[in-house]
Amino acid sequence: GLLLLVSASPVFIAGFLEDVTKRVGIKVRLLCAASSGILAGYLFDAWLVDLQFIGLDTLLRIHVISVMFTAFAVAGVTNAFNIIDGYNGLVGVVSAVILLALAYVGFQVQDYPVMAACLAAFGAILGFLFWNYPRGLIFLGDGGAYLIGFLIAELSILLVLRNPQVSKWFPVLLCFYPIFE
Repeated sequence: GLLLLVSASPVFIAGFLEDVTKRVGIKVRLLCAASSGILAGYLFDAWLVDLQFIGLDTLLRIHVISVMFTAFAVAGVTNAFNIIDGYNGLVGVVSAVILLALAYVGFQVQDYPVMAACLAAFGAILGFLFWNYPRGLIFLGDGGAYLIGFLIAELSILLVLRNPQVSKWFPVLLCFYPIFE
């Protein structure tokens, strides 16, 4: 859990600074999200090398391409959650459902560290939703939305990499709404 939070630090700090100063541009925040993805990839040895996609899997066997693709994917999913953070509580409810689904699959494949991290994040989001509904008494902000998006992206990567019986497309389908937006 601690390594996951350490790897989330660049993207969370960039989002938080944007909330406070309104001077951190989207390019910097995306770069920080990609940096968080690279840091997590390094700390967990979690690189996207097999996506069950003919042609792309051959390219992903080249380490530098795998690193760049992983950084791109993590930054994209992270930013997708920030994009849907426009409505009161929307990102909280969507991410709570996604985290429960990831936790359930983690339980099914006996990946208890991923399951526990998903449930911990779910509990934190429930606390946020309790205070946010119905009038939005607290503010998730870019820092919170980026943190949630990063955690979902990274926990998804860890779940599919550590458990070959889980389809690589499962997290993509779970996160379809934020990614589509």
